[in-house]
Amino acid sequence: MQQKVAIAVAIIMAQAIQKAYPDFELPIVAHMASDLRLGVTNQNTFRNCVGSIALPVNQPIVDDEDFTAVATEFRNLIKQSKQISNLRANVNQMANLFEKLDSLPTIEAKQQMLSFFENILLNTFIISYSGQTKLGELEQYIDEMHTYMSGTNGLSIEMLAINGGISVDILQSFESDVYVKDFTDILAANNIDFKINDTVLFEVPNDKLSR
Repeated sequence: MQQKVAIAVAIIMAQAIQKAYPDFELPIVAHMASDLRLGVTNQNTFRNCVGSIALPVNQPIVDDEDFTAVATEFRNLIKQSKQISNLRANVNQMANLFEKLDSLPTIEAKQQMLSFFENILLNTFIISYSGQTKLGELEQYIDEMHTYMSGTNGLSIEMLAINGGISVDILQSFESDVYVKDFTDILAANNIDFKINDTVLFEVPNDKLSR
């Protein structure tokens, strides 16, 4: 059920991007956060074992049939990504990246290596669904819960389920509300109940560490 909700939100955001830029010809790519712990020896590790699955939308989504076709493709890609061989390959790629970063002598050198993240294309976004909270009797007193992805560059979506509802936080590093407006317009057109909270502005200071 959790995976279905995350897939649905990813496809709706892809629809919103297509609506905002109807003449854009590249695929819309959702990068969905994925737990990689099944690909390591110690599955109870506390180290960062989260990767991402690239879920491209290669067709216009204009009706329910299109939506179902894309959802089916997403499910197939997610299933393939969870094969042990693919999980281990992703873990090894991450380990190689971390080792390379650890070998660099300065913060500036590390930032330079990762600078390609600063040029995220128009047609990509990140989506992360943390799942259902389990707070026992206390959960009845919580209306909503939100998470925050530090250093968001471009567009990211954070999701968390609690007390029979789902909080969807759309984080972005630009001022335009075009994606949020189109996203909520699609929800309304499909009679999906939702509530919009006020916009929250975050200012994240640049790393000032010296050499």
